[in-house]
Amino acid sequence: MTSLTEEFKKSENLEEVLSKINHLIEPLNVCPTQHPTKPVLLIFGCPRSGTTLFLQWLASLGTFGYPTNLMARFFGNPAFGCEIQKALIEFDKGNQLGLAPHAEEYSSSLGRTKGALAPSEFWYYWRRFFKFQDAQKLSEAELDAVDAVSFLNGLGAMEQGIGKPLALKGMFLNWHIPYLNSISDKFIYVSIKRDLCDVAKSMLACREKYTGSQEGWWSFKPPQYKEWLNLTPPEQVARQAYYTQQAVDKGLMHVPKERVLEISYEEFCANPQLIYKNIYEKYKVSGCHIPLRYSGEKKFTKKAKYNFSVNDIEKINEALENLISNKI
Repeated sequence: MTSLTEEFKKSENLEEVLSKINHLIEPLNVCPTQHPTKPVLLIFGCPRSGTTLFLQWLASLGTFGYPTNLMARFFGNPAFGCEIQKALIEFDKGNQLGLAPHAEEYSSSLGRTKGALAPSEFWYYWRRFFKFQDAQKLSEAELDAVDAVSFLNGLGAMEQGIGKPLALKGMFLNWHIPYLNSISDKFIYVSIKRDLCDVAKSMLACREKYTGSQEGWWSFKPPQYKEWLNLTPPEQVARQAYYTQQAVDKGLMHVPKERVLEISYEEFCANPQLIYKNIYEKYKVSGCHIPLRYSGEKKFTKKAKYNFSVNDIEKINEALENLISNKI
């Protein structure tokens, strides 16, 4: 098992407490169970493609509901988490508990944000239903065993508790987009694409931050990853980026075009208002009207800076060139 740096080691005490709490609250019927009634915006793409920034941006607009860091701790019953959030923060007149958020809207560390109301990746909720062992791919039998009704009911409960259409990361199922499409027609799929060389370089830097070494694995494992274990880390991350993006692209071919929005990271950073207009149009086509007026950021500045050897970058570029030209 890969050892993690101190920043990313899980607290055994916290894990034990969360397990106890969520075991207790899971059966509680906080609100009538129902599937989402409004389109749910799901974000897909490679790790390090800008998905966290994109979700933070959506959260800042006030248009969408989203899983917060506080709510995510009650993954066994999202509706319960919504009510806890209201009691502790939203309805806490005068900030008596001192939990009112201090804005760090666009700060994160490997997808982790800080602040009770900052958006969470919400992976604990996804893990309740999708039991991946190693690689991020389930068999048909394993997918058939998923309790899709409860999964959708949980999202519906969040929507009802927050009172807005939901937006959240869907990357946990980058390899199973057709499955999601088969269980609900309420999902709108946003695919964020970034230059694969930049993605791979960023993932290589994340390995060092997460495990203290380029050798340690970080983020989701494509089904083919065991075939790459004898390769150098730069070659591994190049394949990780390429096959992840390939899985998303292939998966989206099974989704009606009116529910798919492909966005380049560069385009998003340069003109988020245009991206919001495109989202507005997708919701309009789906019969759900969100506010047209935009009051968010005018642009985002890209901050990617890496200190890699020339050899590492050459290996990444060479591997990607071979992959794209079907030589590997």
